[in-house]
Amino acid sequence: MSENDKLKLSDYMRLTMEFEKDPTPENEEKIQQWIGQLIVKDYLPMKVKNIAMVDIMVHMDGEYDAPGIAVKTEMNKIVHGLFAYCVNLDNDMDFVSKTFGAYDRYFQYGLVKAIKRFCAEDYEVLCRMVDNAFNISNIKAIADTAELLNETEYDKWIEAMRQLKDELTPDVLEGIIALGNLSASDFQELSKTFASEALQEANNLLAAKNLRDEKIKETENAENTEEVPS
Repeated sequence: MSENDKLKLSDYMRLTMEFEKDPTPENEEKIQQWIGQLIVKDYLPMKVKNIAMVDIMVHMDGEYDAPGIAVKTEMNKIVHGLFAYCVNLDNDMDFVSKTFGAYDRYFQYGLVKAIKRFCAEDYEVLCRMVDNAFNISNIKAIADTAELLNETEYDKWIEAMRQLKDELTPDVLEGIIALGNLSASDFQELSKTFASEALQEANNLLAAKNLRDEKIKETENAENTEEVPS
């Protein structure tokens, strides 16, 4: 599907404004015709839900009080969450799509209801994930996450998530079954092996860090010695 095949959110907004200016059955029908062209998924894979959840988090910041956070979260759930279920929807409105006027029109003229008709059950799962992440005790961590995931790093994270293999192949399934059939003693031995490898890796990283720190210190000492007048 090309960009030209997608429905622009700005067209929906324009149609609702035309109806408000001239509330005729014809103008109302235009809105419903636009909505009727949407293609909506009834399920998002967990990986995609994870991306949507982080997308919501990234578009938060630490400048809101508690009521402001609640409002911002609700708007983000719609724009970055519910709209993710629409295959052919292009949000070409940027920050304007998360204004009060835009949000109200999503509900008033049937857009949210139409999308939820297909994905309400799965969307509730996504909302629960968001609510759990947005627990008030984690609000500072959320703000820190938004700061850490700047635009560049967020794009890298998205690309990494998309490339993450999440298919359950026959080979993977056989491995899981084989692991489940291990005896308690075999499983314990396997766990020890993994723990040993992890400890060795940690030691290697620590040794490399110490070596790097020593080299930096040697370089700084050499530079200081050169600067001391004879």
